[in-house]
Amino acid sequence: MSDIKKLALLHTLTDEDLKYYQGFQHLSPFTLSPSHKYDKEIVIEAYQEKFLVINSKIYASDELGLSFLNKKRGAEFQLPAEFKNIEAYIAHLSDNLHILKKHITKREFSVFANELSVNECIGFLEASQKKYNLHFDIGNKSALLFKLALQDYSVAEVISLLWSAFKTALAKIQGRQLTRENAALSVIPNFERLLLTAKEEGWKLTHYWRLKSIPQSKLSKIVFQDVLGLKSDGYNFSNSWLGGLLDSR
Repeated sequence: MSDIKKLALLHTLTDEDLKYYQGFQHLSPFTLSPSHKYDKEIVIEAYQEKFLVINSKIYASDELGLSFLNKKRGAEFQLPAEFKNIEAYIAHLSDNLHILKKHITKREFSVFANELSVNECIGFLEASQKKYNLHFDIGNKSALLFKLALQDYSVAEVISLLWSAFKTALAKIQGRQLTRENAALSVIPNFERLLLTAKEEGWKLTHYWRLKSIPQSKLSKIVFQDVLGLKSDGYNFSNSWLGGLLDSR
């Protein structure tokens, strides 16, 4: 697990005094990462690598699924032996970020930044689904589409296409052309068609500004502000943008 993910986890999933794990229950959406889906993936990775271990005082068995996610003190952070507390380990990880900032390479960082940005798109979908009660699975196909889109367009531009696809689905519900269930299933196919047309016809896409209801996550702030040293909310990202930025350093 990367130091960046560890630092984001420690900042968001510990109590105010940096003493114990307090789970997701107290967190607002998008606090740790850009999407609920990514939140779970990061915590599961931490659990599998034993950076986060189940508190045996509360649970007698490790075979409990993910019920510890929201449980206060349901798990504990397993720090390296040389660090006496979480605060000391956060200081160490922060120092490592300064080293990473000086020696960062295009190859090692682009995969991680791309993954983060794909989840910005997923997070927008999650928030829109909840707001408009239009639910559908966001799976690997959607993630792959967003990854391909980010080769040519920024997160803000990809989200503008997503919003267009979402608005089309909502309009068809209002016009009674589709049921709510079928309209929901049309969002990703509509997005894919818009993406292909945009590429073929050379559309200049609208920059979609980050909504107040979807704040920048701690993980995104660490990547774009602390590591890259930018005043960026992450919506600028595309593969070509990051490549040009790192090549200029």
